[in-house]
Amino acid sequence: MAARRTQTYFTLQQRQRLDEIRRRDGLSLAEVAREAIARADSRQRVMPPIP
Repeated sequence: MAARRTQTYFTLQQRQRLDEIRRRDGLSLAEVAREAIARADSRQRVMPPIP
């Protein structure tokens, strides 16, 4: 998989939750973010995206 470096800003609460998940599952922050994106992409959208 080709990867591209990306900078993302999270709120303090979002970052704390990401760190909890990361430590619990033994994953990197990038792996947690990629998994969350994959899950969000696979579910049916109920509302249209915000422009």
